[in-house]
Amino acid sequence: MKPLTRLKTIGLYRLTENTVVGNDMAKCVRIDNEDIKTFFPTDEKPPQNLTAKWLGLLENINDEVPPLNAGKEVIIFRHRDTGEYYWFFVFSTLDESAVHTKGTRYFRFSNDDEAEELNNDNSYSMLIDNIEKIVSLHTAKNDGEETTWDMKIDTKAGLFELFDDKGNNIKFDSATELLGMVFNNDIKLETKIFNLKSSDLINMETKEYVSSTETLDIDASKSITVKTKKHDITDETFTHTSKDQIIKTETLNMDSSKSIKLNTLDIDLTTNILLVKSAKSIKVDSPLQAYNMAKLSMTATDSMTFNAKHFDINNGTENLISVLTDLLNVLDSSVYITSSGTTSDPDGGTKSAFAGIKSRLEAYK
Repeated sequence: MKPLTRLKTIGLYRLTENTVVGNDMAKCVRIDNEDIKTFFPTDEKPPQNLTAKWLGLLENINDEVPPLNAGKEVIIFRHRDTGEYYWFFVFSTLDESAVHTKGTRYFRFSNDDEAEELNNDNSYSMLIDNIEKIVSLHTAKNDGEETTWDMKIDTKAGLFELFDDKGNNIKFDSATELLGMVFNNDIKLETKIFNLKSSDLINMETKEYVSSTETLDIDASKSITVKTKKHDITDETFTHTSKDQIIKTETLNMDSSKSIKLNTLDIDLTTNILLVKSAKSIKVDSPLQAYNMAKLSMTATDSMTFNAKHFDINNGTENLISVLTDLLNVLDSSVYITSSGTTSDPDGGTKSAFAGIKSRLEAYK
């Protein structure tokens, strides 16, 4: 078989006699028609009559020439090197009896010795098999090609496959309604708008997932579930709006370099131990503060200041008064007592001030 790259289309001819199975040669006469010349342009004037050899692009297993009657149209090719003519049928002229049932054709596109046996390793091939309902194309890589490619259409099984010899493949299975793709390295999709819709489920499994976007919108009408060992979120502004929020954790740490603000109607804290540490100060601004506990211990290493118009102690009064009385008894002359906007000096009204405070404490007893 001559390489297809060396064949040139001459034009459309008509058989002058019936083709005979087993005989590759056919006698033809040229069809002179302007429409045909437009469809088959040529820079040479083909002969009016010629004898051509069966091209056999769809050879069957018996290498039979399709049985065509005289008057049927055929396409004529000329080999550029040898000048030999080849004929091939026009599909619309095939009689039903002339359709091949099975055939494989090999094409050589390299400089290998044409006498060498043609196979899938050194040639491209095409298979049409309407017995097994298969159409396939195969490319070789003995002429510098990067890879081999195979395309297979199995209409009986409802399967389309496209694969190379590196393990990359695309598979469309009509029987199971499955589209599968396997690529060893990378898949790139670039488009202006990309819509992905699934009525039931989308599964994604990967070692690492990276998403880079200006805006990310997630709208889940029922729920969002995230399970992970570590969850980091870095934002300039984080806004969370929720009707009800529940946080369950063994340890909750909040580190704010500037401030934390809570604006709510009610806060309930239930805990075994509550520890609050502040490097500078803790300020609580509230019209009313109520502490209900079995025991309250307050330690001030430097000072403790209470500013109030009225200070009531309704439980354990006697014990507290005794403590305050003892405290006043041990105060030395270095203590300054501020009363009515004036500061008493140690040598002046300090002792009288102490006496006045103690007398008022005695009145509570």
